[in-house]
Amino acid sequence: MRKDRQERGKGDAWGLCTGSKAENPMQPTVQILRGLLDAATESILLMDRHGTVLTLNKTAAKRLGKPAKELLGLTAKEAAACVGPAALIRSRVQRLREVVRTGRSIRVDEQRAGLTFDMNYSAIRDERGKVSRVAIFARDVTEQRRVEQALRESENRYRTVVESAGEAISVVDSRGVFLFLNKTAAQSLGARPAELVGKTMWDLFPRPLADRQVAAVREVIEMGVGLSRVVLSEVRAGQRWYNTTIQPLRDGRGKVTAALVVVRDVHDLKIAQEELDQFRDRMGRAERLASLGTLSATVVHELTQPLTVIRLSLSNALAETPGVGAMNDLRMGLAAMSRVQSILDGFRTFAGKAPKKAFRRVDPRVVAERVVALLAPAARRARVSLYTKGLQGLPRIRCNEGDLEQVFFALIQNAIHAADGHLDRQIRMDGGVKGNWIEVRFADTCGGIQPQHADRLFEPFFTTKPPGAGTGLGLCIVQRIVTAAGGTVVVKNRWGRGATFVIRWPHGKTRSGGRRS
Repeated sequence: MRKDRQERGKGDAWGLCTGSKAENPMQPTVQILRGLLDAATESILLMDRHGTVLTLNKTAAKRLGKPAKELLGLTAKEAAACVGPAALIRSRVQRLREVVRTGRSIRVDEQRAGLTFDMNYSAIRDERGKVSRVAIFARDVTEQRRVEQALRESENRYRTVVESAGEAISVVDSRGVFLFLNKTAAQSLGARPAELVGKTMWDLFPRPLADRQVAAVREVIEMGVGLSRVVLSEVRAGQRWYNTTIQPLRDGRGKVTAALVVVRDVHDLKIAQEELDQFRDRMGRAERLASLGTLSATVVHELTQPLTVIRLSLSNALAETPGVGAMNDLRMGLAAMSRVQSILDGFRTFAGKAPKKAFRRVDPRVVAERVVALLAPAARRARVSLYTKGLQGLPRIRCNEGDLEQVFFALIQNAIHAADGHLDRQIRMDGGVKGNWIEVRFADTCGGIQPQHADRLFEPFFTTKPPGAGTGLGLCIVQRIVTAAGGTVVVKNRWGRGATFVIRWPHGKTRSGGRRS
């Protein structure tokens, strides 16, 4: 029987025609087709419906490891045995039978010897429509599958990053249509990503806002240059501040086809920054008022004595000078001097007395946490870590809450400014009760105070900052506020390492306006 199969394979091994050259006028065409098949890089086998090898190209023979003549007439099982184990042989035979039975092609990936082959079993029908032959195409796709797997893994990694991102990420085309949204973006809009793909900006946002957003997307797509801006937008939660970054997305030819939109909610940060700016404004106003008060006191002090001399001189002259005209002139001069004196008294009052403030029991922990939250961004930029400890159980301090806030703000900010930004530093706030005093300590590792400056810390207008960077009144205000409440300020300096400011307030029945004996 084997001999019969080999005999059937003789002559035209390709099974495309039979007979001799003289009897077959299509022989030149057959030769051309044979040349094309032998030049193919994929393996090609042709079998009859019983699984007998009718023909194969050179690539197939090479992969089967035998000359083509020895493979002609073999069964599918015998041919498969040349390259694989029993399981591979059975699967190939089953596929062949399935194609013959159903007439439908089968395509699978087959693994052997560390390689991957794309196997395609295709049915060939005769003139009656019956499956008479089966063509098997085998293509080495090892590298292609490796690249595809790497692409899938890369895509999965990027998809995981995008889906787990806290930012809202979407892809929008020039028509304002959403092509993709991650979960964060969809959740902010109250839906699932699949429900929003295909919708437009105008479907999801108020028209004026959608118009602005689409205009920005079109600008990026047309110009091919990204943009970033902080804008006030509107979603289900209402109006909030968002940092929106839009970048162009290009296809394989480099053409910009859509825009990647990344939206980060910065509402809380924006509000905190605005509060910090307002607080700094208030501090600046307080420092300017303190400057005005000090200057007023200085001017009054310097002018009072010479003005007193002038007033007494006018009075004496008025008593001794005869003549009505001269006396009238002296009286007018004396009245003017009295007017100047009353103006100076007003400045003295301003410099010596502050407006009456509301005093109440204030929780130092609450004030400390508020100030730390305000100064946290500045501390991070200066590489300073802020810590609070022991403030939870402190008694409430009887004082003006705004004054206490100024004290905490000035001391922490002063330490942050002292940090050079090149090394990691720390500021630690802790507190406790010692006898009749409530203590809050501000200990930092920001380098300390130069010894020659230690005695001038609380001197008005003294500062080591560059011109325009400070007024030199921050610590002066701290001392004035604390002492006005009956407390004390003590500084422990470690030049080259850090400084500790200890603030003490009276505890118990001592009145806030007085000082303990």
